Amino acid sequence: MVAAFDEALHGQARVVSVTGEAGVGKSRLLEEWLAALEASGRLASVSVRRAVCSSLGEQPYAVFAAFFREAYGVASADSLEVARAKLASGLAALGGEGEETATIASLLGYVLGVEAADRFRHVEPEQLKRQIFLAMRRLIERRLQQGPLVLTVENLQWADAASAELLQSMLDRLVDQPLMLVVTARSGAVSAACTSRGRMLSSGYTSGMAW
Repeated sequence: MVAAFDEALHGQARVVSVTGEAGVGKSRLLEEWLAALEASGRLASVSVRRAVCSSLGEQPYAVFAAFFREAYGVASADSLEVARAKLASGLAALGGEGEETATIASLLGYVLGVEAADRFRHVEPEQLKRQIFLAMRRLIERRLQQGPLVLTVENLQWADAASAELLQSMLDRLVDQPLMLVVTARSGAVSAACTSRGRMLSSGYTSGMAW
């Protein structure tokens, strides 16, 4: 994991998967790794965003919703007005303006559930999916312009299909960026996910972007 982190800092996107049986300590390993990086000062210029998938089921794009809720400080108890204001402030900090930024803001609001779904009722599902994929990728690209980014996803085997596909799509296009993705999953669950949700992470450290 340390080697992959170093490579990511130098602009080579990396993926690490940590697999094992339930209760074996995958989450603890992840926390200890992050704590060690923090203690050594190596996260000083790095942003860490986290998502934890639930066995109870996830809404579409729940993993990315978790990333951006943490990034912009959007709490579940926030009113729609407060949540939208936080998103607007966060997007402004990333730069960009005009029609593209307005579109990204609407799509991000939709993913986070703070934008009325009626706004997109006339958009074909496949077209909406493409727009969301592009918007999320553009947001990540803008953030990477400000410094390295570490994304963690716990319990990948329970991730919703839209999030899994979007993670794959994003990473396929950001191979030369200072980005690291660390996922945890139960042994055998990743292989099962491959069948039902398309290409997913293989177990162990992947030296490239292989899924």
